[in-house]
Amino acid sequence: MVAPTKTTTPDAMVTPDALPAPVSEPSHNKLDKPLSHIDVFVDDFLVLCQGHKHRLQTVRRLLLHTVDEFLRSPSQHPKAKEPLSLKKLRQGDGSWDTIKVVLGWLIDALCKTLQLPQHRLDRILSMLDEFIAKNRCSLRQWQRLLGELRFVAPGVPGSRGLFAILQLPLQRQNQNRVRITTHLRSHLRCYSALVRELSVRPTSLSEIIPDHPSVIGATDACGFGIGGVFFTETGPPCVWRAPLPKYVTDALVTSENLSGLITNSDLEQLAAILHLDVIAHRYDVRESTILNGTDNTPTLSRMFKGATTTQGPAAYLCQRASLHQRYHRYCSEWSFLPGDHNAMADKASRLAPLSDHDFLTFFDSHFPQDQPWQLCQPRTASLSALLSALQRKPNTVRWLQPPGKNRP
Repeated sequence: MVAPTKTTTPDAMVTPDALPAPVSEPSHNKLDKPLSHIDVFVDDFLVLCQGHKHRLQTVRRLLLHTVDEFLRSPSQHPKAKEPLSLKKLRQGDGSWDTIKVVLGWLIDALCKTLQLPQHRLDRILSMLDEFIAKNRCSLRQWQRLLGELRFVAPGVPGSRGLFAILQLPLQRQNQNRVRITTHLRSHLRCYSALVRELSVRPTSLSEIIPDHPSVIGATDACGFGIGGVFFTETGPPCVWRAPLPKYVTDALVTSENLSGLITNSDLEQLAAILHLDVIAHRYDVRESTILNGTDNTPTLSRMFKGATTTQGPAAYLCQRASLHQRYHRYCSEWSFLPGDHNAMADKASRLAPLSDHDFLTFFDSHFPQDQPWQLCQPRTASLSALLSALQRKPNTVRWLQPPGKNRP
């Protein structure tokens, strides 16, 4: 299978007036020469090439001759079949095109998008509709469904956070039947909505493949507050903080409260998601890469995998994080930042008693930057939605939509 592209200049990011771009120039660099790359996956040859017609023809002939010489035996019978499938070549697998089906995905090299072919899209939706209508199914059928959903998950941003709940029936090894509860059914409906959206808005490759980060930051949480900092190449340094309500601190697991339902890692995960929301509502981060650091390893794992094996608050927070990334179309990368190197985010979470003026004065004096610090207040709707996840309440997407604004 061959997936070519053409040399193009990256388009400028479409930026709403209310959301400035985090960087003034695209991070992509112009190429010194046309690309040419061949990758082999089992028996599929994936070729990417740029250039004029003669160069494309030469690259294709080199590939076909190399495959023929490598696979054809010297003593092979004259009437033996060709190493390359003539049927597939006649169907166009060996022809250059800017849109190709590669390993089950439809890739558009010009628009830089990824989507499912229509027949596979119909199959996934048919399976989801079938299980949504059921009350029970066998464990093998549920495993088969999860296998199909796992295959399409990399190309469906927002779907990873649903697996924390969908995989719970697999933990009951002594049960050969799966009861499709109302909760499981709601997650299947959510997955179905995300897959249907692929036909209207294909997934941009920038949403799933990280690039040079346009925003860099760090987050932290403590028993009574959460906070974070972030930086861009052109804008001022920003810091945010949010106190935690008493019902959250009362439910926090401590040495004096071993029966608590909320762990410190849950608070760290909440801070990470709210941090992304603050950035997304200050800058236009569509198809941009955001790099953040955390000193909490469970949060690092949850933000990287997008799911967890428990049915506690972490599972609900994973769902919120995935849908948030899908809505705002950014690519999120996380790395571990040791606690002694995370002083700014640590102070942001702990200085709740200070007024806004004293808080900024503290940051300007203790962490001076080229420009003065700016305080960004988290949105009340976002904080409320994430706090409801700590209580394992159902999700609502209304918190993603700012009042009076429509995200294209």
